Amino acid sequence: MAMRLVSIIDKIGQCLALNTAAAAIFVDFKTAFNQLWYKGLWLKLYKLDCPAYLLAWLRNYLVGRSAYIELKETKSTAFTLYKGVPEGSRIGPAIFIVYHYDLLNCMSLLHWKHIFADDLSIVISPSATWSTKELIPNLVKQLKDVISSLISYATMWKQPINFQKTNWTLFHRQVSPAIAPVICKGYTIPHETKVKYLETILDSKLSFSSHIDYIESKI
Repeated sequence: MAMRLVSIIDKIGQCLALNTAAAAIFVDFKTAFNQLWYKGLWLKLYKLDCPAYLLAWLRNYLVGRSAYIELKETKSTAFTLYKGVPEGSRIGPAIFIVYHYDLLNCMSLLHWKHIFADDLSIVISPSATWSTKELIPNLVKQLKDVISSLISYATMWKQPINFQKTNWTLFHRQVSPAIAPVICKGYTIPHETKVKYLETILDSKLSFSSHIDYIESKI
């Protein structure tokens, strides 16, 4: 986890060192592990040439599970589960990562991206050919393209995005740049001046002052 955090900080820091900016989007998947679609998993494992014995073991592990809802002393009728991995299981995060092995391929190779368990982060760096005036509008445009690709992927593989917890941050050294709202396919992605990623608060200046204040408040 620490290496992933260092990587994203380094990527953003490189842009700021060049007196430019970078945009980063932090994606939250809605009840991620509970939404894992079995038919999609079998198809992807088949494409990965998963050994038959391992595929059979996973089918036996996942298929045929049931659940019920309990409210006070009342229990519902048991129902069969057709998606999701057992909550709290050690293998659940690994299955999730394998299921989304091709997620990063749906986005441009020009962007830095990483998925850690169910946390997806993407950093968009500016082109050296962009003028200062074009910088933020072009970053926002590329951000919309990334979100559009993510929505298409999420729809195809039945992995809904939680847009209430998905946000983006513009990392910059300007005083107060004008930031246009990001709306894509009817969804609004809120802009935040600071975001908590892998237990670290990253502010728009990458100063870590907010994170230091947070740590001090815990002492």
